[in-house]
Amino acid sequence: SEQGKGGEGVTIFHFELKLLTPAFVAGSDKSMPEMRSASIRGELRYWLRAVIGVQETVPAQLFARERTVFGSTGGGSAVSVRIGPNIPKTDKYAMLPHRGTTRDQSWTPALEAPQSFDLQIVTLPGKALPNDLLTALQVWSLLGGIGRRSRRMFGAVQIVPKDRSEVAWYDPPAGTESLAQTTKSLLTRVAGPLAPPDTAAPPDTAAPPDTA
Repeated sequence: SEQGKGGEGVTIFHFELKLLTPAFVAGSDKSMPEMRSASIRGELRYWLRAVIGVQETVPAQLFARERTVFGSTGGGSAVSVRIGPNIPKTDKYAMLPHRGTTRDQSWTPALEAPQSFDLQIVTLPGKALPNDLLTALQVWSLLGGIGRRSRRMFGAVQIVPKDRSEVAWYDPPAGTESLAQTTKSLLTRVAGPLAPPDTAAPPDTAAPPDTA
């Protein structure tokens, strides 16, 4: 981390954000793909709520923990997000590659993959990197993406700290089995151990009667 740079007393934590698949991310001009700090902040807020949501059953407590990271109308955010480079590599990709014709496939400008960005999480003077935010960052790296069609594996990301001594982080998975184990371990830490599956169907979920 860097201290006292970019503002007196702030601390800057550097992460490598690597795109594994092309990402449809842009601002108001959709023809100009860019990795935007606002988009990253939106993803972090989404995953932060997911992480806190499995631990807090009372909405007021959930929002209170969220406010300690991202602030509210009554107070500023404890962190800010920066991203570089400003001139990324771009190309056109089919958003709907399963369709038959080039026209129907909707070829759209996107950020190329693989390519890496310098993700900086900046804490305000006197503020440590919030544990909830760090957990959300890890869950996003393992399960999420960024941009349009991210639920169809566009915009898949991999995030690692540039200095692993600064923050507690998972070991990079070497394959599908280690990825599954790493994900399970992280989610267990977030939500607690999973209950064993109950193979007996409860009475109220029995199959409906045959009306034929």
